[in-house]
Amino acid sequence: MVIAFDQLPSTARIWIYQANRSLQPNEVALVTDRMATFMEGWRSHGENINVAMKLAYNQFLILAVDEQVNAASGCSIDSSVREVKALGEALQVDFLNKLKVAYLENDTVKTVSIPSFKALVARGEVTGDTLIFNNMITTKAALDQQWIIQAKQSWLSKYVKSESSI
Repeated sequence: MVIAFDQLPSTARIWIYQANRSLQPNEVALVTDRMATFMEGWRSHGENINVAMKLAYNQFLILAVDEQVNAASGCSIDSSVREVKALGEALQVDFLNKLKVAYLENDTVKTVSIPSFKALVARGEVTGDTLIFNNMITTKAALDQQWIIQAKQSWLSKYVKSESSI
């Protein structure tokens, strides 16, 4: 059953799909409609699951399952990945490239490759205080508290200078 994202418990399992670019308003509508249709039929071993979707910053598709009701099975997760991939192909958007870093610059989401991120650090355009999106989180609670963090608090910390070394 599709429920509102804000009605999910903090323990709900989430998957974050980062688009390689910001979606246009007509694309946002398409993503919302197509994923709503998919979620109406999303099942785990034939059983209903409570699911929700959120599109953040017009660039992050976030799918969630309340596993207190029924857990997502491997097959159900695979079906959602197939749907996201097909959606990306239809929009010519890459939702599945995990090798891109997303960060905020003047309230705008920027996405770059890891080598480009390192170059931005070297030029001083990105620092340890730069806010990045931690798409490795897996629960709604983490989304609320640990999704947008400083680069120095993330796996990217090895690339950014600490404040003491500046």
